[in-house]
Amino acid sequence: MNRDKLKSTHSLASHFDHHSIMFKRPHSTKTLSPLRSSDLRKLRDELIQLYPLSIPHVKQLLPDKLLTSKATTHLDESITLYYAPSNEPDPRFIKISHSKGGASTRDLLVPTCYTFDLLPNLLPVLETAEQVIDNLQSGSALFTAGVSLTSLNALPDGIREGDLVAIVVYGQKERVVAVGQLGASKEQLVKDDRKGKAVITVRLLSCSLYTFKFI
Repeated sequence: MNRDKLKSTHSLASHFDHHSIMFKRPHSTKTLSPLRSSDLRKLRDELIQLYPLSIPHVKQLLPDKLLTSKATTHLDESITLYYAPSNEPDPRFIKISHSKGGASTRDLLVPTCYTFDLLPNLLPVLETAEQVIDNLQSGSALFTAGVSLTSLNALPDGIREGDLVAIVVYGQKERVVAVGQLGASKEQLVKDDRKGKAVITVRLLSCSLYTFKFI
């Protein structure tokens, strides 16, 4: 694919806020409130289990006096948002709880663009073409055929199906445009000879959290 023909539809100067595919339609959030100290400790422990972070980095991402809010998507799905305290609180993580057949499964703690501003290398990275981003925005999965083979081979060997990865445009690794769950293990993706879904349940970084209406 000729990278010179790739069109930049997003300005690097723009500050992208995090949203999920589930936020493509109107949604609402409850009023921000302080997170209890005990819950903050649990959240930090959860973050350490999910990501290989030092304690200083964890406290940088989830500082004291963290704020939280419940949100409801247009599909009536409940999520929890966590904000760093400031004059204009910036969102750090979105917790998405999954259930299947009435049983709870692993929660996802999804980073936002502000998180990547602080720790750009938080997640393993897959590279794709600019044109593919439009497909992701419409709800499509990221197929292995659209992923750079170099970035696919560079994934950690122990990465599993369902683990989070960051998606970037070719040659712009500092610009995370989406976050999603790996569709299969690295071994399986490489063995499948560029077939199948590389990333599913994509959360795009292209819609402001500040469009939330607090109620």
